[in-house]
Amino acid sequence: MRLARGILVGFGSLVLAGCFHTGGDVAATTSQFRLLRPPTDGDIAYLEYVVIERKEGADEINRRAWDRVDEQGLSFEARSVLESTGLRVGVTGNTVPGDLRRLIADPRTRRGHRYRTFALDKPARFLINGPLPRVEFPDPTADGPTKFTRTMVELGFDLTVREAAEGKVEVRLLPLARYRDPALFLPNDPDGERDQSTESFPGGAFEVTLAPDELLVVGTDAYWKDTFGHAAFTETLEDRRVQRLLVVRAGIMRAERPATAKSAVAPLASQATSAPRP
Repeated sequence: MRLARGILVGFGSLVLAGCFHTGGDVAATTSQFRLLRPPTDGDIAYLEYVVIERKEGADEINRRAWDRVDEQGLSFEARSVLESTGLRVGVTGNTVPGDLRRLIADPRTRRGHRYRTFALDKPARFLINGPLPRVEFPDPTADGPTKFTRTMVELGFDLTVREAAEGKVEVRLLPLARYRDPALFLPNDPDGERDQSTESFPGGAFEVTLAPDELLVVGTDAYWKDTFGHAAFTETLEDRRVQRLLVVRAGIMRAERPATAKSAVAPLASQATSAPRP
């Protein structure tokens, strides 16, 4: 299983290298996706993503990366909730703006460009950072000044992909924190996972509908301190402060149908457009 996962991640990186192309228009090839097509027992969701990292507050990630990224697609109420949660969220189309394109081409993180597959309509865990020594921010779920305060914390999202109309997908991100819970500590635990607790923040959840040629951009603002988003997308590494940006392309990988099926679904490569992808 580990070997298969390694092969998938490695090959996914090759796919991403061509799909989040810095020159703009790139078409997915049939051969690329044929090797990654799921078995006949069902369709699956896929993510192609990159986590970008620069100095905290740097203009290229804090401002210029958002030029021509549409942040108005969500309702006013949703944007207000996101701002209080410390998250910037937007969508960009097939022609990626130059500054964001350069960041995608040179992410400067260990993770670089990645590829994941998981079940449709079921959340997949996606951690941005950590473990952080200590985090503290207002709980976006609480009705009042309740704060989330923990040590040794990893922050990220439960991410769910659902099928939407007109060949689009709906992507839902639920903010969460995973942390070491002393109450669950087991000194003889061989895998070191049973002392971990997870807390989600439904009040900060959001949904975005993406076409095959659109990218989801998620980040924070360097000035939104003491928020979930700022804690999730900034970190101190050695003696420097960094700020991160997440760029995602999501879709559905169709299972092969029998050739005799009357309603056979076209393979993903024929549905995909020329969206740049990580």
